[in-house]
Order: sequence, then C-alpha cells, then structure tokens
Amino acid sequence: MATNPAFATSTGGFFVARGAKPLDCPPAGRDEQLQRELWQATADFLQGVRRSRR
Repeated sequence: MATNPAFATSTGGFFVARGAKPLDCPPAGRDEQLQRELWQATADFLQGVRRSRR
C-alpha cells in the first residue's frame, strides 16, 4: 500500500492484509484516553531505548 498510487491520498486507517479492503477502526482505537496512554507509553519506551544506546 505504501507504494500503490491508489492510496496516495490515504493518511491512515485499518485495511485487510490481502486486498486492502478498508476496515472500521475498532472501538478501543477510538478511545481518546487510551490513545493518549498509548502515546505516552510509546514515548517513555523510546526514551528508555535511546538512553540504553548511549
């Protein structure tokens, strides 16, 4: 999909692996609090990775 011109205007979403049929975002993915928590957990993890490589 990353190189398929048919998806040039797509900025994200969920798709079937074969055939690239669009899927609805699952309810958990629409939960703004959960999104913020995931963002923070990812940022914290990456900070730890960055520190361990110094």
